[in-house]
Amino acid sequence: MMADEYTELSSSKKLLEARMSELRKSLMIAIEQFGREDTKKNKYFEIRPDLVLKKEVRHQVSLNEDIAKAILMNKGQTVFDACTTTQTTVDASKVRNAVEIGLITEDELGEMLQDKQSFSFYINRP
Repeated sequence: MMADEYTELSSSKKLLEARMSELRKSLMIAIEQFGREDTKKNKYFEIRPDLVLKKEVRHQVSLNEDIAKAILMNKGQTVFDACTTTQTTVDASKVRNAVEIGLITEDELGEMLQDKQSFSFYINRP
C-alpha cells in the first residue's frame, strides 16, 4: 500500500539524514586536521585522486542595524534621512479598533481581510 511505503520511506529518510549529518561532522574534522588551505581560506583534503573534500568559505555581508543607525545619526539628521526609509505597516489591532469606533465599516474590513489556506500531509497510525 502506498501509505505504508510512504511511512517506511519517511523513517528511512530520517535515519539517512541523521547518518549523513554524523558523517559530515567527521569529514569536516578531517578537512580541518589534514586539509590544505588556499588563498581564499578554502580547505581541500584529497582522500584519493578522484575524491577531494572541500570546505568552502562563504561570506555574507550585512549591515549591523544598530551600529549603522548610530553612525548615521552622528552624521546628522540629513545624512540619516538620506540613508534610511520609513516603512508604513498596517496594524491589525488598530484596524479592528477603528471598526469598533466607527472609522471603518465592517464591509471595508471584510475587503481588507484575506483567507490563506495551506495543507499539511500526515499519516496517522493508531
